[in-house]
Amino acid sequence: MLRTHTAGELTKANVGQSISLCGWVDQLRDIGQLVFLSLRDRYGVTQCVFESANAEHPLLAKLKSLGHEFCVRVDGVVRMRSEKDINRSQPSGEIEVVIDELTILNESCELPFQVRDDVMAADDLRLKFRYLDLRRPKMQRNLQIRHQVVQATREALSELGFLEIETPMLIRSTPEGARDFVVPSRLHPGKFYALPQSPQLYKQMLMISGCDRYFQFAQAFRDEDLRADRVPVHTQIDMEMSFVEEKDVFAAVEKYMSNIFMKVKGIKLDTPFHIMSYQEAMDRFGCDKPDTRFALELKTITELAYKSSFGVFKDASCVRCLVVPNGESVTRKDLDGELADAAKIYGAKGLAWTRVKEGSLSGGIGKFLSEIEKPLLSEIGAQEGALILFVAASYNRCCAALSAVRLKLAAKLDLIDHSQFNFLWVNDFPLFEWDEDRKAYNAMHHLFTMPKVEDIQYLDSDPGRVRGQLYDLVLNGVELCSGSIRINRPEIQSQVIDIVGMPKEEAESKFGFLLESFKYGAPPHGGSAVGLDRLVAILCGESSIREVIAYPCNNVGVFPLDNSPAQLNPQQLGELKLSINPSQDA
Repeated sequence: MLRTHTAGELTKANVGQSISLCGWVDQLRDIGQLVFLSLRDRYGVTQCVFESANAEHPLLAKLKSLGHEFCVRVDGVVRMRSEKDINRSQPSGEIEVVIDELTILNESCELPFQVRDDVMAADDLRLKFRYLDLRRPKMQRNLQIRHQVVQATREALSELGFLEIETPMLIRSTPEGARDFVVPSRLHPGKFYALPQSPQLYKQMLMISGCDRYFQFAQAFRDEDLRADRVPVHTQIDMEMSFVEEKDVFAAVEKYMSNIFMKVKGIKLDTPFHIMSYQEAMDRFGCDKPDTRFALELKTITELAYKSSFGVFKDASCVRCLVVPNGESVTRKDLDGELADAAKIYGAKGLAWTRVKEGSLSGGIGKFLSEIEKPLLSEIGAQEGALILFVAASYNRCCAALSAVRLKLAAKLDLIDHSQFNFLWVNDFPLFEWDEDRKAYNAMHHLFTMPKVEDIQYLDSDPGRVRGQLYDLVLNGVELCSGSIRINRPEIQSQVIDIVGMPKEEAESKFGFLLESFKYGAPPHGGSAVGLDRLVAILCGESSIREVIAYPCNNVGVFPLDNSPAQLNPQQLGELKLSINPSQDA
């Protein structure tokens, strides 16, 4: 080894020892015949020092020639710093290394940005020089936390009897939630593989194979619009179990999630996690991934609102409201500005409001609610100083609009305790959702979810009434995990395919191999997939999953590091029997 220690491990216990360190020049302070060198590696930073009465000393000249990010080796002796020079913010802050010899392992050219946590470089520049960006201590910590999450998951699931098994990366294109990335086959011209959006079908067949319990850290490829928490390829903690009910899947996820939080954050999670039905989540919070770290719950007042003299209420199919206790700090500018805008984005025509002042409704639409003032205040529990916000629209639009307003208010009024990690299972989702454009039902999650046993009777007569054995795990308002108990009976699978209007020939073409496997004693089974990138981002306190992925793309799907996607040369196209048809808009 070129080094005896790392830059993060030397302490006063090493004083007097001759050591060797390797790393990068983090800082250099030149004070004439005294030079301080801060050496950085993945493990930390160590201060090294050289002083000579000889201004012509060759080592002094060598040190002065160093630049930021030069890769060097330092040989020297560890000594204590003076009391006034101790840096208590660093583990190695009590000691320094007196340099005996310096070896320049490699020089660095001029940097495109400084390798510091407070870097101000543009995202594309950081991604182009990702190898420099990843040297920053924060990014090194993020990668370390990601590693710890993976190891804690493996440990917990292995204890529960799960086998880590890889599923194929080149598969047949099957219906999922986004477009497929496709790969042309050279050996079979005109035919294509798809990169898996999830291992769904293959993990189900592992259960049919008798593997009983499976997991993997699966790469999932989705060709869809990008944003902060969405990239073309993400990683999920994928698992499946045989002979289980919903509660068994919950227990397994809670087991490895508890191990992660204990190993990474030193936090003991309260288990089992709270469970809330989809309908309760929509009724109380307006969305199926509620942030439960703060209150502000929605109320439905439709029947009461019809008795008021406010015409907008009379014309709406649903009226919902949000009560903000002590809402005096929310100004008229806020109400007409960002809060109203948030509601309109989700289809509301506007955001109506009034306040409780001296026991009565005051301001906004208060004068139109005099007929229902007392029963309204009683029904929604609004106290003195409360701000009441209203949306009149369809139920779904009311929910979406007020849910967005709720989150805006939480941030503005500082209602969120960011030290909390609130887990919540949301279950009993509708199995189908109506597609107004198609005038037909779509599967809420995917086609392979088992209906709730008591709702199977409605599959033919009233599909919209059928709830699925579907569940999501929500953490602080982020959907962290989706899963379900799967269909294992061919006749139920056929009914679901018929309801969504997929021709049998299409179903057979896309996933007939799975349907065939159901005929051979397929066991009851279910599972889940946790978004690893999202989980790590939350643990690291990052708002974007790009900060916890080693090599992410930018927000338009380009990898600035290698400038992909890129064109293929004519020879490659010829081998694949492909030709490019330029877009008319190009």
